[in-house]
Amino acid sequence: MEFLRTLEALRLFRVGGVATNRFTMRSEHSFSGGTLSGAGRHSRYSYSLSKADIDSLKLFLHDIVPLLPDPRRLDEGITEREIAYTRYRDGLLQAGPSERTITSAITALEALFLKTEPELTRRLAQRVSVFLRVLGTHADAQATYDNVSKGYKIRSTFIHGGSIKAKDRPDADSLAPIVLEYARECTLAFYQLTAPKDELLAKLDHAMIDPASVAQLASILEPIVHT
Repeated sequence: MEFLRTLEALRLFRVGGVATNRFTMRSEHSFSGGTLSGAGRHSRYSYSLSKADIDSLKLFLHDIVPLLPDPRRLDEGITEREIAYTRYRDGLLQAGPSERTITSAITALEALFLKTEPELTRRLAQRVSVFLRVLGTHADAQATYDNVSKGYKIRSTFIHGGSIKAKDRPDADSLAPIVLEYARECTLAFYQLTAPKDELLAKLDHAMIDPASVAQLASILEPIVHT
């Protein structure tokens, strides 16, 4: 379990797929062991590690691995964090056109930042942009807003059986890792938060119109150590 959770955590350390097709499990109490193998899925995105990452990665794994759901039952998750992580993971390991990756990433953000309410595109883009700005990872809230809005439009087209035009594909290919990074950061943040979703969304909405509420939102986000 520790090994499988570590693989999942590494997918949240940065945007990149970590996969194993073969590993061996041995008991401490016997000489028997078994080997499991499978085809596995691989991500089109990857990241590198260096000696400079050793301390931060060690702390990250120590803090995040215990927070993650049972990797053998990811599809059974019903909380916003579990749903978001599953969708983020799908986007990370998704084969095919960029629309699939974007759709999974936007769906992950929807699980975290939306309820049953009108004007979903605007609300999602606003909340994600404010959240990441106050979190300190994306200072340009307008750029985040625009990227999420574009991603939501592509997602809506895709799930209704449409596809983007050939001339727009390079933009979609560039957008996919950006919204996937938003999904990674937000999902990782939610696993570290203690505030209920409804309270967080209320503070996000207030922070858009009341400068004093930004400090209250920052206080809620204070437990977030890893981004």
